[in-house]
Amino acid sequence: MRFIWMSLVAVELTAAAGEPGFDGTHSGLNTFLGDAVSLEGVDYADLATRRPVLDAYLKGLEDLDASKLGPAAQKALWINAYNAITLRLILEEGQPASIMEIDGGNTWKARTYKVAGRQLSLDAIEQSVLRPMGDARTHAALNCASKGCPPLPPDPLTGPGIDGQLDAAMRRWVQVNAYELEGNELKLSQIFDWYAADFASADAPAVAGADSKQAAAIHYLGPYAGDAAVKLKSGSLTVSWLEYDWALNKR
Repeated sequence: MRFIWMSLVAVELTAAAGEPGFDGTHSGLNTFLGDAVSLEGVDYADLATRRPVLDAYLKGLEDLDASKLGPAAQKALWINAYNAITLRLILEEGQPASIMEIDGGNTWKARTYKVAGRQLSLDAIEQSVLRPMGDARTHAALNCASKGCPPLPPDPLTGPGIDGQLDAAMRRWVQVNAYELEGNELKLSQIFDWYAADFASADAPAVAGADSKQAAAIHYLGPYAGDAAVKLKSGSLTVSWLEYDWALNKR
């Protein structure tokens, strides 16, 4: 086990030095996650046993030259970094009942982390790095360690596979908590409200019973909602926002 850990450290430190050790697979994060992540949540006790692997992975990202990566690989890097940092935060803080208990509920802005040579908060990674990339599916892959968040991806994202991985993230989100549909009452995740501009489309027609943000969300969900898509767009539903659940996504 010591040899494996030392090897992972060497790989991540090579990547940090900008040498050809970073192959884009995020193998350190993959090893750390193991089988701890599922649609039911995260096994933080299991993750805690591999904490040195996570620390080595994040250390390896600190001085990585992201400019040498293509756009898809950069997107994967920043999504993985955001999720890995959040997981380490929860482990450092002793698995609180809610991430809102940390830093007075402002941990996304209160702390900064070095990734790819930049000192950034979690909020800055999302707002200044990922959102300008213009892919709303990113929201389905970012996890804030809360039950109201889209499910944490069970595996790291990679440049070559990111398009399929983000589609899979959207399908997982639909399966878990992108919306709730009970009878004729539809409740949509507040993420569609908070980041409405990312999901908006000039081509999306109005939906009876929904405001413009809700209509945009309904149309965005369509390709991922399977047989439910027709009912979502029917205009026969009462539409509102889901109350966000900030409880720790612990299984």
